[in-house]
Amino acid sequence: MARWSEHTHPEVASSVYGRIPGNYVVWFTDGTAYVGRQSATTNRIRAAINRHPREVHAVQFMADREDRECRRVEREHNKMIALLQAGVPLRNKVRAAVPSHCEVEW
Repeated sequence: MARWSEHTHPEVASSVYGRIPGNYVVWFTDGTAYVGRQSATTNRIRAAINRHPREVHAVQFMADREDRECRRVEREHNKMIALLQAGVPLRNKVRAAVPSHCEVEW
């Protein structure tokens, strides 16, 4: 079963998990979070650190490094729902785009 990594220092997470397909959660110093997914051609973790240089506290990454895009979309949605149900405010402003070939129920 897939597991999320422990909370990892942002610079370490960017170095270790950058450009690896998978899901991530960026944790901010104010207690909010951002849930996302990245492909092998992007380092979204690094982008978040650059966008919010003094606010990123930690990062979690899905440890199994899922490479199927539709599965990453589903995990992103499920993690967002779980965090919202746990009372964690999210910085995600809109739902992430779902590729047309993915059959994900929102």
